Amino acid sequence: MIFPDGSGSFPVKIDNAAGTSRCFVAGGNVDGVPANKAFVLQVNSFPRKPHEWKPLPDFPGAPRVQPVAGMLRTPRGNAFALVGGFYFDKATKKATLDRAGVIYYPSENKWELLPPLPENVSEAGLVGVCAVEDGEGGMLIFGGVNAKIFKDALENPAPDYLRREPAWYKFNADVLRLSFDADGNAKWEKLATVPATARAGASAVRAGDGSIYFVCGELKPGFRSPECVRIRIRTKCESERNEKPLDLLIFYAGTDQQLRGID
Repeated sequence: MIFPDGSGSFPVKIDNAAGTSRCFVAGGNVDGVPANKAFVLQVNSFPRKPHEWKPLPDFPGAPRVQPVAGMLRTPRGNAFALVGGFYFDKATKKATLDRAGVIYYPSENKWELLPPLPENVSEAGLVGVCAVEDGEGGMLIFGGVNAKIFKDALENPAPDYLRREPAWYKFNADVLRLSFDADGNAKWEKLATVPATARAGASAVRAGDGSIYFVCGELKPGFRSPECVRIRIRTKCESERNEKPLDLLIFYAGTDQQLRGID
């Protein structure tokens, strides 16, 4: 239930999905089963007319459990991007970690594929990541698992998997950006490498002053960090003076102590 009048209840049981501020929700488990389902919330402004969820066309490719989502500005209008996630086939015991994504264009009611994250940009697994919009029409992606280690753990579970030191899991410390250029091409960038964001299952929240708060997350499976990191993106004017399209300043939340170890 989302609204006080009782409307807006979700039509299915869904978990490990992803959504955005426009109330798009996609991926995850639907009624306990990995699915390609997607929904959008239809908000009605007329009195006594209920708000309701509308199903969208299924997205292409394999189901995506624990993906990340965001709105992207494209030459074809704002679009809903669903990125990453994994799918484990119980019959074959094989896991798929998708380092690409899909994008839904509301004006066209259609899905298209997004390009994969190039390995020469980052080896991030894009599972257990979090994202926020960057204020420039793209989305920033933080944290997540190492693709190879996570895939091996799903397909060949080892008895000592949960007993390793945090560094062994190689959680992603790269701050990534996904955006579209003026020609309509999607592109991936690595903006920085920030060890403090090498966590899985964290949350990222954008504050009113433009700061991004990277909150908690796992240092290793089953062990969560209480730390919060504040990330400030320089304004476009500031970045132009520094000859960088986007620039990040990283602080411990609530302080002006800048973190070190940023590439």
